[in-house]
Amino acid sequence: MRFRVSLLLIVVVSLCAPALAQKRNITEKDLFNFVWIGDPQVSPDGSRVVFVRTTVNEKKDGYNTAIWTVATANGETRQLTNGPRDSQPRWSPDGKYLAFVRAPEVSGRVEPPQLFMLAMAGGEPFQFTTLPRGANAPQWSPDGKMILFYNSATPEELAKAARQNTPATTQPSPTPAASPSPAERESDVRVITRAVYRANGTGYLDFKHPNHIWVVTAPKTGDEKVTPKQLTSGRYDEGGAFWARNSATVYFESDQIDEPYYELPTTTIYSVAVTGGTPSKFTSFDMGSGAFVLSPDGKQLAMIGMSDGIWRDRVFQAEQQHSIDSASRRLGFSERRKRV
Repeated sequence: MRFRVSLLLIVVVSLCAPALAQKRNITEKDLFNFVWIGDPQVSPDGSRVVFVRTTVNEKKDGYNTAIWTVATANGETRQLTNGPRDSQPRWSPDGKYLAFVRAPEVSGRVEPPQLFMLAMAGGEPFQFTTLPRGANAPQWSPDGKMILFYNSATPEELAKAARQNTPATTQPSPTPAASPSPAERESDVRVITRAVYRANGTGYLDFKHPNHIWVVTAPKTGDEKVTPKQLTSGRYDEGGAFWARNSATVYFESDQIDEPYYELPTTTIYSVAVTGGTPSKFTSFDMGSGAFVLSPDGKQLAMIGMSDGIWRDRVFQAEQQHSIDSASRRLGFSERRKRV
């Protein structure tokens, strides 16, 4: 009897040992096998969701990102781009195209991120911006004809890039050509003059290169050449941009203050025509806010804001006296702001 019990215990232990051996505490090396997904974007017809898939690269010193899609009906996934630095996918209003951001590699060097387009009917993605300091945060106009984005290049950098892209006329010279001057190198010395000069994740804040709003015609093929157009300029950042429903106007938020953290939180929204011109003040209110979303009828604006001087994950709704697409100068938010 004892022999049978002992034999049974030996069999049980031998069967359970592999399962017990597989259980262990997580370690820092497990990070290399992690897979993350983020930035999901539902297609206009609701049949698919595109997202960014993030993995650790082969050298284990950074991350690779690629764009994937999943069918909402059966959960089938498919890789759309090869990466390794693709992000911010955005559907066209008709669902036929996908604009996204890619940081291309040229001669072994990673270049600033630029805008790329992928036709969902098939084919390879193609690049349609080549701006210094790149482009990010693409956003389609409601009519699907244009895309707005942000760029932080200075006027000097833009002028230099324009000269480099302009073909030089070759003329005979009686004297030998001068040797090319060495490439300019930007100084890495930082002179701190502001109380807030760093941010978590971002690192040092670059006040010399504020974000400005640009628009570009949405190309359908790689053979269609388009030229981006700058809508805003100056020494202040713009953000929170969103389209009017008629696709003729872009609205954005800007502090227009050197050090806004010394002031009570406010939000000032400006408007600018996509054809160009000087931005005009649209409205302002005494509350910090962001993540603006315009209602389908263009009459209400939802936002995430702060309550009682403290940032909270709450959504507010600002009711307008008239449609945001109207040309009336009486446009503005009513004093009734309600939490939703």
